[in-house]
Amino acid sequence: QTSGINVSWKKKFEIIEKLPPKIYADMNHLISIEDNALKTNTTVNFNILHSEIESVSLTLDDNVNILNVYGDGIGEWQEVIKNETRIIMIPFTYGKKGNTSVNLVTEIPLSAEGLETAFTGVRTLNTIRESGNIGIELNTSAEVVVTENRGLERIATQTLPADLINRSAKPLIDGFKYSKHPFVLLLDITKHKKIGVPTAAVYSANVVTLFTEDGKIVHNMEDDVIRGAT
Repeated sequence: QTSGINVSWKKKFEIIEKLPPKIYADMNHLISIEDNALKTNTTVNFNILHSEIESVSLTLDDNVNILNVYGDGIGEWQEVIKNETRIIMIPFTYGKKGNTSVNLVTEIPLSAEGLETAFTGVRTLNTIRESGNIGIELNTSAEVVVTENRGLERIATQTLPADLINRSAKPLIDGFKYSKHPFVLLLDITKHKKIGVPTAAVYSANVVTLFTEDGKIVHNMEDDVIRGAT
């Protein structure tokens, strides 16, 4: 026996089939020209839609040495060869969806004197679209000439992403962007020989530094030298 009955209900939704993930990638490459190698610090920003993924895969040229792979929730990476292609498999410690980043530190040994050094970047697999930016900094005494840039668009360094500019210890000497693979950046790097000079004694010095609107830094120094050379 009862004096009333309360009934509640809700509409039954149909179970929607899980959609496969869609992955977009945007890269920022900082190329540092060192004494004996091109050292590249690459940040790969993934945008993962619909479903979680457990890993990502990249391809690299055979002459590229991997120094480090790191990021939030990154597992131990592995290298495999499939169909004569070098593939780097990077697992996640948990399923990833939305925005996530993977960082790679690599280097390419400089070619012998008189030969150009090629940079072809990192290519992601199973992505809908990939684009990227390249900034170049010079950390050694050398002259750098870009002899070819197939598939790239040269841009002013100050228009590069702030993340890329802030990672550079020195002012960037060149900038590029791309919207798809393949691309090739050929660099002709000529090292300057160091010339020994007598030690100088400077009585006084006046230095003026100018920061230009296009991101360059210009120094002007006046000094009084007692002996030797500078």
